[in-house]
Amino acid sequence: SLFKNRQFAGAIAAQSAHFVASSGPFVLIPFYLENVRHLQPSQVGMYLVIVPIAMFTLAPLAGRLSDKIGFRILTILGMSGLAAGLFMLSRLDVDSPGSFLALSLMVVGFGVGLFSTPNSSAMLGAVREDQRAVTSSILATNRNIGMSLGVALATGLFSFFQTRFEGVGSAEAAFVQAYRPVTYVGMGVALIG
Repeated sequence: SLFKNRQFAGAIAAQSAHFVASSGPFVLIPFYLENVRHLQPSQVGMYLVIVPIAMFTLAPLAGRLSDKIGFRILTILGMSGLAAGLFMLSRLDVDSPGSFLALSLMVVGFGVGLFSTPNSSAMLGAVREDQRAVTSSILATNRNIGMSLGVALATGLFSFFQTRFEGVGSAEAAFVQAYRPVTYVGMGVALIG
């Protein structure tokens, strides 16, 4: 039925990879900002809002563009943008400038915005009109599963590496060292997806 449709199956697999890749590193960013950078919650919120603003800016444009040129190029560019942003996040250090963090989050947001709308369009465009309600529910379920897997993978990896790096210096340095492998895994998943 739906999963025998190659376009639908490919789009749902790419969406899974997207959420696994992005959700794990993002769940740790507030802890980096509070525990490593020692920012106040209001300052943390100002950084966290960068990703949705970038997504909100680019997603409608990506949707219109995908109607003209198709979804493939845009979804590939979006996942590549996500991977590039995660690579930038992997370069964070204890004393990284706030502007570098903001730029990294903006690149991630642009990648997510460039990917999401064309990918959703590919999923919905691959099914008959009478299958769209079921498709939407699969899309939502897949998003939740991808995010749950991404968070579980990231926090498990982070915990493992934080224990390994505990004695290499300050708690802040250990956090940064443990965060890097999480972003590398996210990058790898994004590039495979």
